Amino acid sequence: DALNFDSNTLSIDASNNRIGIGTATPSELLHLYSTAGAAIGTKIESTQAQETFLSLKNATGEWKIKSDDSLDALQFDNVGTATALTINAAGNVGIGVSSPLRTLHIKHATTPSLMLQNLAANADTELFELVVDTDGSTNGRLNIKSRYDTGASGYGIMSMLYNGNVGIGTTAPGQLLDVNSGGGNMIAD
Repeated sequence: DALNFDSNTLSIDASNNRIGIGTATPSELLHLYSTAGAAIGTKIESTQAQETFLSLKNATGEWKIKSDDSLDALQFDNVGTATALTINAAGNVGIGVSSPLRTLHIKHATTPSLMLQNLAANADTELFELVVDTDGSTNGRLNIKSRYDTGASGYGIMSMLYNGNVGIGTTAPGQLLDVNSGGGNMIAD
């Protein structure tokens, strides 16, 4: 139950419901194969001002990799929720934002954060996180935290408020520099 056109240019394996391009023995639903020394690729093209996309769907969800014509950007969408990642023509990357304004632009509904982890000897204790939240009102605050237990627990190290106040050991600095040593010694040299 196989059809083969032009010496493996196109092959249909009807018994396994597979199509091969460049192969008579496709191992997947669609199998592209080349023995040439050149690059091999797939092109999805529209002559209209429309998005082009590749949809990946399973029983738990669907993702789209798309070229958004209106934004001139490559996007990864979690279908039914939102755009997860955008790379625009300027090279800016957006996580949670479809029009990134800087080289890396992260947007989240509650507390956008960036976690840095060292995969050295004890990975559960070598984590740092930058978190943007509010100071209890509508003003922004940047917190630097150390983390352990794979990021679930940790300590606040430093906070910067919208007005320039910096706190070490406190998330609510009342002065330009507010150091709270927790009752221990503070040394300034």
